[in-house]
Amino acid sequence: MDKGIARRLAARRKQAGLSQEALADKLGVSRQAVSKWERAESLPDTDNLIALAALYGLTLDELLWREADENDSRVSQPASDAAETSGASAGEGFSQGEPDAAEDDRDDGRRDSVANDDQAEASTDDATFGFSRNDNDAESGKNDGADEGDDYAHVSFRDGIHVRDTKKGEEVHIGWSGVHVANRKKGGEVHVGWDGVHVEQPNASGTADDPKSVHIDSSGVIIGEQYFENWHEAHKAFGRKPERAWRSFPFPLVVLVAYVLLGLLANAWLPGLMLAFAVPAYYVIGNAWEKRRLSRLIGGLYPIGAIAWFCWMAFALDQAHPAWVVFLTIPVVEILCAWSRKTWKRRRKTKTSGQ
Repeated sequence: MDKGIARRLAARRKQAGLSQEALADKLGVSRQAVSKWERAESLPDTDNLIALAALYGLTLDELLWREADENDSRVSQPASDAAETSGASAGEGFSQGEPDAAEDDRDDGRRDSVANDDQAEASTDDATFGFSRNDNDAESGKNDGADEGDDYAHVSFRDGIHVRDTKKGEEVHIGWSGVHVANRKKGGEVHVGWDGVHVEQPNASGTADDPKSVHIDSSGVIIGEQYFENWHEAHKAFGRKPERAWRSFPFPLVVLVAYVLLGLLANAWLPGLMLAFAVPAYYVIGNAWEKRRLSRLIGGLYPIGAIAWFCWMAFALDQAHPAWVVFLTIPVVEILCAWSRKTWKRRRKTKTSGQ
């Protein structure tokens, strides 16, 4: 944590007339946690920051970034809190006439004895980390990550991960509620969580082919202003092609049944595992046939065949060497397939423009 923030937290506590133990009691945390905040070893989580700001009568920005002033009239407490704080301070921090500075010295002297407690506390309430591009401004009381114009990153067990890139206008938050991605410049927004998936496209035309928003949850699908009970109805309404028969065919189940029968009837459990390679091959062949692309067929089947051949040589015939050389040929075949696709597209484009 930034040392400037730690210094300001300590100054606010002393200005309010609270000892570390008294503050810890009010927040419901351990004294070690408060001590770690003021030693810049950890940062209070969001709930504790809000509680601190309310206790001192400040905003979060004032709590973290404005220097404490002895004549600051905003840092005050109700009469009942002041009396309670006075009693706690007299009984806990000033029973022998020692100032808070002496108490801080004792805290530093007991660091070794409470090392285990500090580590346990750090793993729960204080497991936070933050940084920004303007770290050097923190000592002068400037906001080094909370301003809208600054890049910002925050990692917390409770709050999750929050990253902001002002140059690109992008903001990402990953937490217990899901993943939220927003682009402030373009206005786009995507949310994936327990409540479903929501996509906002403010620059979209709003037509059926380019809706401004899409929402998916357990109750159905909402595209623009149209509601559908499931994706099949949405596909039909938006003119999507119906699902191919080969896609709906349970080919993996057929392979599984064939493997079990082969094992039971021929006791070929180990060789029968080679049938597993038929599953990806089936879908590669189907996609290539649907798109009428020979290069996709070769580029998809060759890696599957190469891996299957190596597994057979290595595990069935115990000849992994030099069978491993086949892996070196996979990138060569893929490069040739990619080159052929580009060449074909270029020729087709030239032919179309010539007409």
